[in-house]
Amino acid sequence: MSKPLSIKIINLVFKIVTLFLPVKKRALFLGSPRNEKLMKNTQLVYDALNCEKKLIIKLLPFSIFDMIYVSFYIMTSKVIAIDDHYRHFAYIPLKKNQRLVQIWHGPGAFKRIGLDLPNALSRERYSHDQYDAFISTAEDVYYCFTSGFGLKREVIKPLGYPLTDLLINNEEELENEFYGLFPELKNKNKIVYLPTYRRYEGIDVLDYDYEINWEKLNDFLEESDSVFIVKKHPLLIFQNIDFVPKGYDRIIEVTDVDHYILLAGADLLITDFSSSYFDYLMLNRPIIFYCPDADEYLSKHGLYIKFPDEVPGEYCETCDDLIEILRTIDYDVDYSKYREWYMGACDGHSTERVAKLIEEYYNE
Repeated sequence: MSKPLSIKIINLVFKIVTLFLPVKKRALFLGSPRNEKLMKNTQLVYDALNCEKKLIIKLLPFSIFDMIYVSFYIMTSKVIAIDDHYRHFAYIPLKKNQRLVQIWHGPGAFKRIGLDLPNALSRERYSHDQYDAFISTAEDVYYCFTSGFGLKREVIKPLGYPLTDLLINNEEELENEFYGLFPELKNKNKIVYLPTYRRYEGIDVLDYDYEINWEKLNDFLEESDSVFIVKKHPLLIFQNIDFVPKGYDRIIEVTDVDHYILLAGADLLITDFSSSYFDYLMLNRPIIFYCPDADEYLSKHGLYIKFPDEVPGEYCETCDDLIEILRTIDYDVDYSKYREWYMGACDGHSTERVAKLIEEYYNE
């Protein structure tokens, strides 16, 4: 597919500018423009590198200065690593001696992305045309990215998901960190709820009703000596969207605790369409998918799998059913089939492999 004339003109302008800007031996990391700090998955790789490196995080909306600043470092860095969708790469043509690595923030194969979303713009593919490597979590999930981003299969590298190294290698340390934050929860049943956000046709749904009967849930929590820990999706936290009520002793909302620490402390995970469950597969503990809006989400956003047939754990669509499952759930589970299927490259050495690839590009 030929690029629109407007993009071709911008490409030409940047190409002329880059003629006067030499490439420096530097690994540039561009943090997601929707997060105030580098995602832990990418931070682990950044910290593991033994080379000259620079980190830039600029939040949306970009100012003119931000655009110039980021563009300059893109045009002058030997290796560029990103973990989100960066439209700069539709407009700035990289030189032959530069390398672009996408350390994608979503593990596994789950929610539809990019060109596979309803009403997706065909020009979205141009942001992804220049990848030298796109890091994935398993050999068999490549189809999400060849379809969603228009990538060639050889670009997709199943090197694993660095964050899972912590859950595999440092589970006990993470649990201790959890109890350092919540010492009063040590002998209680800990249920962690990590729902995702909704975005349909490019518009965030900020008033979504998660359909939880908080009073009935709290009654169950008291009966079972359990606690219910909620962390909203980072985008909802960023936009100060509140849906968790106050006044219930056993319902705890957190905003500044990393999700992987919550996973390490959780006896059970409840989610909906969040990819956080892939991380939790590393711990082989029970998972419940609570999806009251399943029909709407599947029609307006869509998944790459047969849902709920191709996910582990329990599934329900009403709060009453959710509470009933919590009463009877078996905590002795075996999700090894799903772990191999979706996260087969995650063996505790993902960070090492991704860092090695970047250093190889750096030293070319």
